[in-house]
Amino acid sequence: MFSKSKLSLGMKFLSMQACITLVGLCTCIVFVHFIMSASTEEKLNEQLMQTNTILERSFNIFVNQIISYTQTSLDILKFELEATHGKEQKNSYRIDLNDKVQVGAELAPNLFYNNHSLANNIEFIDTFSTLTKGVGTIFVRNNDDDFVRITTSLTDTSGSRMIGTKLGKNHPAYKIIMDYKTFYGKVKLFGRYYMSAYAPIIDSANKIVGILFVASALDNQYAILREQLGTLPIGKNGNILVIDKENDSFIVGDDNKPSTLPYFNNLLENGFFTYTEDEKKYQVFSKYNDALDLYILSKALIEDFTKSDNRVKQLIMLGIFIIFSILIIVSLLMVRHLILSRLKNVFNTIIGFLEYINHDKKESPPFMKIKANDEIGLLIEKLNKSMQRVQQRTNRR
Repeated sequence: MFSKSKLSLGMKFLSMQACITLVGLCTCIVFVHFIMSASTEEKLNEQLMQTNTILERSFNIFVNQIISYTQTSLDILKFELEATHGKEQKNSYRIDLNDKVQVGAELAPNLFYNNHSLANNIEFIDTFSTLTKGVGTIFVRNNDDDFVRITTSLTDTSGSRMIGTKLGKNHPAYKIIMDYKTFYGKVKLFGRYYMSAYAPIIDSANKIVGILFVASALDNQYAILREQLGTLPIGKNGNILVIDKENDSFIVGDDNKPSTLPYFNNLLENGFFTYTEDEKKYQVFSKYNDALDLYILSKALIEDFTKSDNRVKQLIMLGIFIIFSILIIVSLLMVRHLILSRLKNVFNTIIGFLEYINHDKKESPPFMKIKANDEIGLLIEKLNKSMQRVQQRTNRR
């Protein structure tokens, strides 16, 4: 049966040195693993943030361009009115609450521009749409303070013109219009999304009597985004996702609905999160774009970024193992040469001296040389003196 008491001093020292080395090696490996993992995560997060910052800036430019185009379209609509019915004056717009006109299924007050009726003026509004590739509408203020479309190029998904339909007091533009301001923003109208502008029409009495509306469908703009961002990789298996949460659709990304994703209900307006899909772990940075009501996600497969670092980690660990191995070998050789070999000589001399005292041997072992003034040297000095005294006593007999 194995027993530590049966081990030689050299073997005990070797075992102790091996244990110390193993503990040190494990400590270094754990430390390197922790530092490398933290560094990898930090670099990954930094890259995702940088990607998303670039995307956010691009989206802001994109939104500003659409809004600028919408503002230009509004100017074109006003220009078309002037070109068709004369220059705009303070009293150009006039509403006649007693002159009701049939617009679609709705009976609404008539709205005039320089004494020209704007109700059912389809040719004018269609000319505007042909020029701008957008849609336009003129609203009149009804008796119930809502606004009715009296001429429009806006259609529903079946292609029916939405003349005679109302704006609605719950519309996001309504309150802003009633504050005599122009509304710019994303709206959903009859199944489609638009970037729009709603400008109040004010008569000579400084009363809001209608609205000028222009908009461009976001379908074509989203197609441009898909083309530009859809193939942009992050790492080897990561990509960019743009999610319309309200409509449960991807503007950029997969063909499936976003609601099938495990994180759909917990999308962050600004922050990181991790999720697992098909047994693979992903790191995501999410940012909300208020102007378009979209979530922009930079997604990366963590494994893509840890592979190279794992190789570096393995090389570092191998280097640490080699260094520790060299150190323990050098340490053992030095200990063997400087201590163990000297102790062995002292041990053999003591055994020989004891055998001489016990008359097992006729001659005393030779005196040992003192090679260093250390503890072993002091032991040898005392041993030599003891052997000398015993020999002198033996010779006197």
